[in-house]
Amino acid sequence: MPLVNQIGRDTLPELLALLARARVLLSPDSGPVHMATAVGTPVLGLYGATNPARSGPYLSQKWCVNAYAEAARRFRHREPEELPWATKIEEPGVMDLIQVEEVIARLDELLRSPP
Repeated sequence: MPLVNQIGRDTLPELLALLARARVLLSPDSGPVHMATAVGTPVLGLYGATNPARSGPYLSQKWCVNAYAEAARRFRHREPEELPWATKIEEPGVMDLIQVEEVIARLDELLRSPP
């Protein structure tokens, strides 16, 4: 099935309907992550700037690619447990800590799992 880029082409209700029919959503921490979770669509979340334990998709935690700990060490020079719970690490390059190979491996694993 081909990828469909709907950025700026639909309304929130249309996005919710699309997410309800999707096999998976691949996305950084964003509103659509939580919308997909609300309609039962698995989320492969990309987390570097935010802690998925705090703001990740609660039904898809095992599918998150989590670079938050590395971001905490690299950009805040602390372990994530030493940072206040709501700390965001919004720095240039933070999402570059997420490796494409890890995303592909996690997506392959998710797609092989039963729906």
